[in-house]
Amino acid sequence: MLVGLVSIPLPACAQPDDPPATPTPLSVLDTIPFDYINHIFVRVTLNDSLGAVLVYDPVQGVLLDERFARRNGLPTFGGEEVGYGGPVTVGGAGSAQHTVTFARDLTVRDGLPTQPGSTFERSFPLTPVIPLDSMMAGALGRPVDGLFGIDLLAAYVLEFDFEHERFVLHDPGSFAPPPEASAVPITWMERGRKPAVPVTLHLTDDEQVDGLFLLDFGMGGALRLTTGFTETHNLSERISPTISSDSETGLGGALQSLFGRIQSVSIGTLRIEQPVLSMAQETEGADAYPEHDGLIGLGLLDRYRVFYDVPGEQLWLAPTPRAAEPYIYAVTGLRWEAVDRDAAGELIVHSVAPNSPAAEAGLQPGDQLLAVDDTDASGWTRREWQTMVDQTAAQESGQKTPVVLDVRILRSGTVHTVRMSVVRRL
Repeated sequence: MLVGLVSIPLPACAQPDDPPATPTPLSVLDTIPFDYINHIFVRVTLNDSLGAVLVYDPVQGVLLDERFARRNGLPTFGGEEVGYGGPVTVGGAGSAQHTVTFARDLTVRDGLPTQPGSTFERSFPLTPVIPLDSMMAGALGRPVDGLFGIDLLAAYVLEFDFEHERFVLHDPGSFAPPPEASAVPITWMERGRKPAVPVTLHLTDDEQVDGLFLLDFGMGGALRLTTGFTETHNLSERISPTISSDSETGLGGALQSLFGRIQSVSIGTLRIEQPVLSMAQETEGADAYPEHDGLIGLGLLDRYRVFYDVPGEQLWLAPTPRAAEPYIYAVTGLRWEAVDRDAAGELIVHSVAPNSPAAEAGLQPGDQLLAVDDTDASGWTRREWQTMVDQTAAQESGQKTPVVLDVRILRSGTVHTVRMSVVRRL
């Protein structure tokens, strides 16, 4: 932040170097703010009075967290009580299944109860309620009140403006993509409910594999291949080196993955160099043997201005400066919880992976981040932390020698400084 600058107004004729203001496209109807911390968090109001933060995700409608419903006195009913004939279960990435209950007659609008006006409002006679927070809070780094389905804003051309953390809602009838955007056709899969796009994995100059990948706006990673696609094309052998990991979490529990780097990937006509991807190893769950071949997540999409055109069945990707940044797979073993106290953001250690650099440094759940080396880190977001880790890892030598950071934390009222390595794996 620049402080103390004095602005002296000049006549219009004396400002030849001022850049022209960027006009708002005529297609823009409205905007909806979101928080972006590896996932998209949308603030909404339920039943006209109850504030909630929902994660934008490729589900239909709204799903609520079980603890959130209980905490706020929302009565729930079993599947047999609402006409399903018996208990209902749900799963996701991972093998676990969870019992679903239902809340009746829920209304949802954007914005918190204290914010007047709204862009959309929807009513649902039945809303699924599942134990989201207990399953996903660690992976997301904050409590989870529910999921915000991709169909809620499907009437618009939906622009994901990650830089300004907002949705921009465009009129499909007057929308024109920016000239630098690449068009990618959308195919509907999973009984016509989920969008997929054509993808080509370039393993070498002479080897490539084609597939249909779902747009997973609820996945923090860049690219994930299903177990079936990986096995069919023997990719765990053809992509080398690979690193095994079980640190990711899905709706169905812990994920088993192999991480690797490939020469490039094409999404439509867009070519992306040297991406890191994960290959699912589960034999059960949504990433095992589904209809689609893989997932494209926010770890790739957030480098672009994304225009999700459901009415026109097109995806448009316009590169931002981040599109040219390298894809890094670096390990610290830390998961952070983003805490908002008196409007001052704080990063609190949520968990520490065993035998990780963070564990070796002595970091513990509950530690509050204050500084990294000589840089004040109070108020950092998880994204700023990850950017620092990636930039640090990119400095490592060809032998991948770890870089050591002095991390200052607050623990039980006392300031400590620990030395932590950042290990680049790919």
